[in-house]
Amino acid sequence: MNASRNTMSLKKQLLDDLEKLDRPDVQEILDFAEFILSRRYKRQKSFRDKDLVSERDPLLKLIGLADIQPFADRIDAELYG
Repeated sequence: MNASRNTMSLKKQLLDDLEKLDRPDVQEILDFAEFILSRRYKRQKSFRDKDLVSERDPLLKLIGLADIQPFADRIDAELYG
């Protein structure tokens, strides 16, 4: 809860300071905020993409294995008789 209160306090201080700035300065801060958000998105996307590379993840190599004939027929016969 304290971290949340701290964040709210920082946001309020930022809004108070933004009120005192001219438009070009506010635009610069907005550009910087958008840069930070885009950098975060790129890092998150990069992290997700690395997780889904079948060459590095042996479990991903197994996906679809059960669809290969005749394995699929044999597993159905084994499961359902």
